[in-house]
Amino acid sequence: PTFSDSKMLSNEPVLDYFKKFWTKESNYCKSRNLKESYINQNRNSIHFWFILRTKKVKDITKGDIELVHENLQKKNLSESRIIAILKTGLIPLKAAYKNGMTLLKTYEYQLPKIEKRIMPFSQSQLTKILNSEWKSMESYLANLIGCQAKMQLQEVRALTLQDIFTDGYIYASHIYNHGRYTENPKKRMIKISTTLIDCILKYTSTSPYKDYKPTDFIFYSINRDTPASAINWSKDLKDISSKYVEDISHVDFSIWV
Repeated sequence: PTFSDSKMLSNEPVLDYFKKFWTKESNYCKSRNLKESYINQNRNSIHFWFILRTKKVKDITKGDIELVHENLQKKNLSESRIIAILKTGLIPLKAAYKNGMTLLKTYEYQLPKIEKRIMPFSQSQLTKILNSEWKSMESYLANLIGCQAKMQLQEVRALTLQDIFTDGYIYASHIYNHGRYTENPKKRMIKISTTLIDCILKYTSTSPYKDYKPTDFIFYSINRDTPASAINWSKDLKDISSKYVEDISHVDFSIWV
């Protein structure tokens, strides 16, 4: 959108404006050369703003954004996810303000601050936890990768054979979330121990798919195109931790990041 479009767009329903904004053809996305995965991530978050479906761009108020924020806080979402969803709307609304389409200064809206997580156990306790006998080799290995590589659960789930390098590197190239395998907007090479690499390769040798493909998931499931569910990764971590830590209320897979 440009300033010359402002009279037309200012009366446009806000959700329609968001959908036009988060496309690879929009001026904003083209000028910043945004990755398609990041654009799609924002398009997929627009539905969280559905409560404002009757609003027009020019009529948006701070109270409307607070309403969306309050609605998000009622859902079982992480603080970082809430911030990302808020930005899905705040970024295009800031552009709308700059182009004279609204009087709302969205950049003045205070996003919540993410409190840095404190590791819920000491180094000694961590050593005992990682040296314990776990119910599931899958859960143990996933948590070991999360701990050593500082990777999010959705990044660990997405790991494939082509992301593992025998010289001690792991590539966080994709994420697997809500049934979708997409490019990781924060892709990076991560140095890990060769011992962990060996553990990963040993685990993959138990896969039922013996005609190994580079795209095979490390954490395989009965469906070759889908990784393991990860539903027990945090639960098993809690169970093991309870043997050595009094308070496990903050223990889940996200502590590794």
